[in-house]
Amino acid sequence: MMISTLALRPGTNDLWACAAAKLSNEDRRNINFSCPDKLNILSDLLTLTETSRRECVNKRWRYTRKSGETIVFIDLFGKVVKCVDLFKQVGDAALQYDPVHTALPWAGVRFLLQIAVNDYTKFAFLVDGAASISEIICRCAIFEHVCLQSASTATDELKRALVQLYAAIMIYLSKAKSYFDQNSAKRIIKSGLLASSDLDPYFGAIATAQETVDRCLALVGVQDQVERHTELKRLLEHIDSPLRRLTEDFGSVKDDLAQARTGVDELVSFHSDESLQKIYKWLSPLAGEFEKKQQDTFSLKGRQDRLGYWLLGTTEFKKWMSSTGEILWCCGEPGIGKTVLASFVIDSLQRNRENLDIGIAYIYCNYKDVSKQTPVNLVANLLHQLVLQKPILQRELTALHKGHSRTNTRPTQGECTKLAQAAADCFSKVCIVIDALDECPEADQARQSLLEEIGKLKRVSVLITSRNIPIESELRNATRLDVRADDSDIKKYLEERMSRSNRIKRFAEKDATLCEVIKHTILGKAKGMFLLAFLYLESLISKTNSRSLKEALNSLPEGLDATYDGAMERIRAQSSDEFELARKVLYWISYSYRPLAVREIQNALAIRPGDHNLDEDGFPDEEILLSVCAGLVTIQRESQTIILVHHTAEEYFKRQGLKHFPHAQADIATICLTYLSFDIFKEGPCASDEELEKRLQTYPFLKYAAMYWGNHFSQDLAESTKDLVLGFLEEDSKVSCSIQIIHQDIRKPPDYGWLLILA
Repeated sequence: MMISTLALRPGTNDLWACAAAKLSNEDRRNINFSCPDKLNILSDLLTLTETSRRECVNKRWRYTRKSGETIVFIDLFGKVVKCVDLFKQVGDAALQYDPVHTALPWAGVRFLLQIAVNDYTKFAFLVDGAASISEIICRCAIFEHVCLQSASTATDELKRALVQLYAAIMIYLSKAKSYFDQNSAKRIIKSGLLASSDLDPYFGAIATAQETVDRCLALVGVQDQVERHTELKRLLEHIDSPLRRLTEDFGSVKDDLAQARTGVDELVSFHSDESLQKIYKWLSPLAGEFEKKQQDTFSLKGRQDRLGYWLLGTTEFKKWMSSTGEILWCCGEPGIGKTVLASFVIDSLQRNRENLDIGIAYIYCNYKDVSKQTPVNLVANLLHQLVLQKPILQRELTALHKGHSRTNTRPTQGECTKLAQAAADCFSKVCIVIDALDECPEADQARQSLLEEIGKLKRVSVLITSRNIPIESELRNATRLDVRADDSDIKKYLEERMSRSNRIKRFAEKDATLCEVIKHTILGKAKGMFLLAFLYLESLISKTNSRSLKEALNSLPEGLDATYDGAMERIRAQSSDEFELARKVLYWISYSYRPLAVREIQNALAIRPGDHNLDEDGFPDEEILLSVCAGLVTIQRESQTIILVHHTAEEYFKRQGLKHFPHAQADIATICLTYLSFDIFKEGPCASDEELEKRLQTYPFLKYAAMYWGNHFSQDLAESTKDLVLGFLEEDSKVSCSIQIIHQDIRKPPDYGWLLILA
């Protein structure tokens, strides 16, 4: 349906001017996009977009976002055309009223598209950004047209939010202009200008401002509903007044009927409960299991809750509680008490459930029960928990059960998710707690499927606990909160555990300070890990005399430096080849800016300075990687990531790294640059997503080398490495290849800090 053009109110059509007034002088200068004919900007933009769209048909431009979504450029240009056409229907009056300011964002969109179509391989992300900004401008024009026609507190807040959003858009466009207003891509690369302004935070500011606009828009809608409700109530009261006396006359009859109705309701309720129990059992094979786990965990002897109270007081948790749609990821090392923490949160939510009108559901993942804890069963169980809290969805569940009973089947994933959303809609908000997500297997994409189904639910906030495992890609929008046990909790646990050890109590009778010494020593070694505290204490409890106990206690050196020093001595005692391999493995893991996959480190270790191609004969075997490192390295089989055996080993090499690996940073930078300078990359950037994916599969170390060579180089500016840098930058095709890798996540460009060293 076409939207007619209406003249906007004077108070609304100068919001872009208000936003422009908020900009700095530099940003105001930048957003002058050399567009003297402001009234024709939309026509000019349509001409450019239509031309580019026709070119896309021939060249088939597209790319893949990090999320895995493939974007076809012709669709993005089509979105821009649609938004411009709609804006012309809704916002042409504003353009006529204040062409200078209203035309600014559209001129900026045109500028972005001009940059992108001139070199789409490097700046394709600008097309996506231009399309998104076009959609926002169009949506906001509709908001101004529809929602700002009356004066109220809510509309005033919406105006302020729109001004902030418009300012964020113009700042983004300003930074983009200063970013790309250069003579050539080569000049940008070699001047280091890309490092001076990163577009990512500015686009993020737009998203944040847009969320504020959406919240204000909801308030406008609520206020409108309240006003309509007040008027409706007034009319109903006027209609009801003649009927009140008639209702009172029939009061006695009504009372008699109510008594009879009560008996019928009780019978129906009994029958419904019996039927529903059968349906609930059919719905969820896990019915009651998590409730028992919660009761068992929360009733653990010796449990300590200081960590739980800490979590409830954090800014991250308070934000999670006060908003909807949030994901809070509480991660930590094994043994710090994450499951007890989850049970504490669940209990806290349950105690406040009625006051807050929130629905609560939770999952305790267990790797031993993966055959039953399938995604469909877990979502069905969440649904079961919600319907138990309110008498809801009985009719829908009964119909679903009846439909499946004919074929003796269970509900599908889609049916469970749809009903779970219907259940969630009955609460002001739903909180879901998932404990030990790392125990939900990656096999058959079970973990990803579970998160995707829960992610479809609206007005739902999710709290997740897990080990520090590489699941960031599955929790892209989560707020991460690293948790560790409070020393006071560990101290209370030690006291409680020692009080149940007859041996320690007997030893303490002869040495009154023994228990205090044990607590003090273990607290210093455990570093916030309940598991370590447990292991240390168990090793002491087994001692048969006080002397052996004290010797064992004293043999736990703080920081384990002595243990790691001994391991390094054993590594040096190996053959020269084994020692050199171990040294490289350890410094790669210690100094890498992210965890390395086994294939990545095998590629890196196979390279020698001066190589022009990758020689797979140089790949060291996984078992050799482990054996030469004297137990200091392990491979996470689930993720195929190679890591140090414990976080204390990482701390050790941070302190002792220069002693053991004096030139590690320069060596790593040299390997990265050698890899990026391979002859194969003279071909330049890939022409399609498939080719790029194949290149990354063939050269798995390419992404790390492109992203982080400058970080390593900046830590050790060795003369030999400087020559490699200059040689690399002289070959435009190889530089372009590297830039394509960096911009693989087109929507959010990464940090270009590596170019600062070239300025």
